[in-house]
Amino acid sequence: MEKRFTFKDFFLFAFLTLLFVTLLLSMYMVDRQWAEMAQIQSVMREQAEDIRSLRGLVNNLDQRIRSGQMVSDDAGAAMDEVPPAFRRAYAATRMPGFARGDWRVSSFGTGLKTITPLVSSDAYAAEVQTFVQESLLTRDPESLEWLGLIAHDWQVSEDGLTFTFQLRQDVKFSDG
Repeated sequence: MEKRFTFKDFFLFAFLTLLFVTLLLSMYMVDRQWAEMAQIQSVMREQAEDIRSLRGLVNNLDQRIRSGQMVSDDAGAAMDEVPPAFRRAYAATRMPGFARGDWRVSSFGTGLKTITPLVSSDAYAAEVQTFVQESLLTRDPESLEWLGLIAHDWQVSEDGLTFTFQLRQDVKFSDG
């Protein structure tokens, strides 16, 4: 009696191999999904803790304001005292329905690789940097003229290679 590997045996072997590989891949996929779910739950836990912490800070601040320990400055400054670059923002704070906020949430189409100013090259990083770092100058959105933001005056050399800025007196660096 001769034992041979027949065509039928080949298909049976191929079917069992395919079944085994499918089983392994599905186990791998389920394992990855559980790991992803665990990571999502961890992030959600951290966010819930942050929200609780923020609520506590806001409640504490509200209690301090109501008790008179802190006084809000609603009197404001006259429009002439506000630097030109900040006049539109100041006018917006005086509009009815204005609500002051201390944080902003933006959704970007992609993740940020870096927000380091000298090495970042994407538009999203530049947008984040505008909220973190102030510029010497800004453009008036209506007239497109340059307005001083941190600088109150500036000069450009005749060859156009040197810019000299005079900073406002009330400007302080983050380290004092």
